[in-house]
Amino acid sequence: MVSFLSRGINLEILSLTVFKALLIGFFVGTVIGLTGIGAILAMPCLIYILGIPPVPAVGTGLLFGLLTRIRGAIEHHRLKNIHIKASVLFAIGAAPSTIISSRLVNYFSESGKFAGLDSFLQYTMGSILIVTLILLLIQNAITWKSNSGQESIPPGAGLRGLSRGKKAVGFTRGRKIGCILAGALIGTLIGATSIGGGVLVIPVLMIFFGLSPSIAVGTSILISVVCTMVGGTVYLLSRNVNLPVLLPMLLGSWPGVVIGSRLTRRIPQWVLKIFLMIAIAGGTVSFFWGARH
Repeated sequence: MVSFLSRGINLEILSLTVFKALLIGFFVGTVIGLTGIGAILAMPCLIYILGIPPVPAVGTGLLFGLLTRIRGAIEHHRLKNIHIKASVLFAIGAAPSTIISSRLVNYFSESGKFAGLDSFLQYTMGSILIVTLILLLIQNAITWKSNSGQESIPPGAGLRGLSRGKKAVGFTRGRKIGCILAGALIGTLIGATSIGGGVLVIPVLMIFFGLSPSIAVGTSILISVVCTMVGGTVYLLSRNVNLPVLLPMLLGSWPGVVIGSRLTRRIPQWVLKIFLMIAIAGGTVSFFWGARH
């Protein structure tokens, strides 16, 4: 009798978790459809709503990010919105550092030699979100400046309605080295926290390497696919991926992306920007609050 009741309670908890994961996937997918950014919001949801510890949350977030970005990478490749040289240079630095940081996080998690690992990861995630807010403000200023006096952003483009300038050409030796070093830093952050793909790569490509916004978006998606694939594989092999949560999140995200994309034609761009920044600020507060409790 006790065993039957226990099994019933476990099934109820599992059903509730799956339902929450579906809603979170739908929410994140909708934000991605509205703004082109949103996977970073998956982490506070995984940790504070679903109660998943930071390390498996990172692994789950990496694979979620991978599977939601593949379609985008294919589409941007078709539109010729990917700067291959920048992608390769970033990947040279990012792929190895993603693997190394992923391995270190999983090693410390399994060995217990880093007692404050969970708090450290939450503080790191919160810090990345603060940097993200600053970079988004810079990126929006650059986008506004580049579009002033030129053709306007088409209706319904959301944050993805970026000008289509020409690809940057003639990378100098300094730019090549800068790409590799930036890739190594961002890859380290992605492997440790699953955060840092598009939101950090796009401003770096625009500000320091002269890529147009549309090319920077497409290039960042390809770079993110590479990093999340190698990092997610490390977490998956270390059994730090919550598959019962990942699968319903993906199922919820697909209709969310479609609905969010269609809503961009009805919601003003400035509203989307404010919504995204408020959501990121809320995630930042949750990480710092969670790390202290």
